[in-house]
Amino acid sequence: MKKTVIFIALTLFWIILLFPKNVLWNNFTQNMQNKNITIIAQQKEDKRYKFIASDTKVYFKSIKIANIGQIEAKLWFLYNEIDLKNLRLSKKIPILKNLKILNSHITYTLLSPTKVKIKGTSKRGNFIGEVEIFKHKGFILLKSNTMKDAFLQQYFKKTKEGMRYEFAY
Repeated sequence: MKKTVIFIALTLFWIILLFPKNVLWNNFTQNMQNKNITIIAQQKEDKRYKFIASDTKVYFKSIKIANIGQIEAKLWFLYNEIDLKNLRLSKKIPILKNLKILNSHITYTLLSPTKVKIKGTSKRGNFIGEVEIFKHKGFILLKSNTMKDAFLQQYFKKTKEGMRYEFAY
């Protein structure tokens, strides 16, 4: 019995480690294409334990909406991690045109796969967030209690933890 459990655990470990992550990336970009979102990475690298896409551009209906310096995806057995570095929104998005996210860390687990947790650093300060995929809602919480941009301030609520933005999609 013990050998069987060890064999199953090692088999799952090697499947996860050796699974070609390019296939997952291509499937993801194809699914996004069906929703009018085009994702183009200039350089893709499949390492054994992570997938890296560098200099990525994101388009919605052929309008450029974001540049992402580096996307790093790590697929583990019980949870997955995605790190985004140097995310800059396009100047064509008037509300958030100067938003630059220096880094963000996105995780979700098998215990709660519909709840995605986000934390990171932007030019406006540190933030955390959560998105509930099937409920189509979420929030972003900026750790600072003040916001310099008066236009954005109307969308955020001031709480004890910081400035909170709740959204539904």
